Amino acid sequence: MLKKIRLISVIMLMTIMMAVLAGCGRKSLDGDWIIRSETDTGGVVLTREQLEEKGIVETYHIEGETATYNCTLLGNDISFDLNVVDKGDGKYDFMVNDFVFQSVTFKGDIFTYVTGEGDDALAFVFERVE
Repeated sequence: MLKKIRLISVIMLMTIMMAVLAGCGRKSLDGDWIIRSETDTGGVVLTREQLEEKGIVETYHIEGETATYNCTLLGNDISFDLNVVDKGDGKYDFMVNDFVFQSVTFKGDIFTYVTGEGDDALAFVFERVE
């Protein structure tokens, strides 16, 4: 009888440990984010430093289903709130009411999105602020 109790206890402990470890690898989108780079369709990359020299700074603060977008563009501050919709598989929509502001792909400490189409497309990369 004591062997059965030990076996059941070991199995329960292993199950709990596996469940805890399975949840450890996934980071949340929550936190503060700053633009890392902007790339055009020709492959020209502007780093955060180059964007800042041009007077452009973009950040997001994300908590659960709410994000705040902040942008300084040539001395003008822009800020507004967004709804964050989890689409699964690391994909999110940042919404302004029923309008999709950005569709984001999130992985680790980076999220990316593309604006525009064709030759006018720009890829934006944001990194988590530690």
